[in-house]
Amino acid sequence: MSQSSMSGSCKDDTFNSKSSTSDDTMPELTQRQQNHMKNSADAEEYASSSGEEGTMQHTDSMGSGNGRTGRRLSSLDVYLSQQKDESISYVLNRRETLKDVIEEEEKRRQLATDQKRAEVMMARMQKNDDKRRESVLRDLSQAQMEKTRSHSLVRKFGGLTPEKRKRLKELLMQKAEEEFRNEQKELMQAKQNYLQKVCPPINIDNMDDAQLVELIKDLYARVQSCQKEKWEWQERLHMQTEEVRSLVF
Repeated sequence: MSQSSMSGSCKDDTFNSKSSTSDDTMPELTQRQQNHMKNSADAEEYASSSGEEGTMQHTDSMGSGNGRTGRRLSSLDVYLSQQKDESISYVLNRRETLKDVIEEEEKRRQLATDQKRAEVMMARMQKNDDKRRESVLRDLSQAQMEKTRSHSLVRKFGGLTPEKRKRLKELLMQKAEEEFRNEQKELMQAKQNYLQKVCPPINIDNMDDAQLVELIKDLYARVQSCQKEKWEWQERLHMQTEEVRSLVF
């Protein structure tokens, strides 16, 4: 009985000592866990402020490289991830200077447009110069032709001036008109001579009525004969004209 009570008391002492030891070590473990949790929270808050996406990628890469997953970041990892985020932000800031590149591109395009416009203007000026040159050459050729023709006319008329040529033309026209009038006079005179020969003048002062009637009949028969000859000559002339026209055309 005494042994059992002693063993029970020993067990109680042992349990009490273990409980006291555990009670002494619990505050230390709790303090470490709190510090570790605080550091982890600070690291996560800093990582999220620096860039949660870059930190998570860095965490995955380190976890896959070390063969471990879900490892919490240390202060060194957070610092390294902060440096990488700063470099990326630096590159992005450098990319934000594309405004200068865009301005340079616009200047280059404007310069190319101005150059193209200048080339078009030069081409138009060249075309206008060619047209002007062609017009001048055409005028010169026409002037040369006029000069050559005037020289040929001068040689034709023996070197006469325009006033002398005009006077000569007037004289030639006057001479032609005079010759035409003379020809008309000669034709009228030949016609009168023919009529006097064919039908001489008749003296009817000493004729009675019977003689006058006989004379009228004779003249009427002559008129009919002349009219018939006239028609024959007109028909013959018409036939000859048709023959000549058929031969020509």
